[in-house]
Amino acid sequence: MKVLCLTSESQIYTSNAFLITDRVFKVIHTPGHSNDSICLYNSEEKVLFSGDTPLVIRSKDNTYEQNFIEALKYLSTKKVETIYFGHGPPLNHDCMEMISNIINNISIKGN
Repeated sequence: MKVLCLTSESQIYTSNAFLITDRVFKVIHTPGHSNDSICLYNSEEKVLFSGDTPLVIRSKDNTYEQNFIEALKYLSTKKVETIYFGHGPPLNHDCMEMISNIINNISIKGN
């Protein structure tokens, strides 16, 4: 078993990807829930671990920071077939449609 030991937050943000067992995961900074939120994406399995990044946004009433919107737009360029949320069951259907809908349902803070 391979174990990744991190001694500071900056190590995970400065690395573009890291190995978990035998899979490479790309770190995607997704400030939204908090400034240090990240998602982990594996292109081979088309899997996204979203943690606490808000990916279920159905209301158009909230506003979000520009950098969160940019992160969502970046996520929309990835092929995602399964999303593992920090809370609740995984989503394994219509993932790309859900991410696209989020972008349509949010607005930039201050606009």
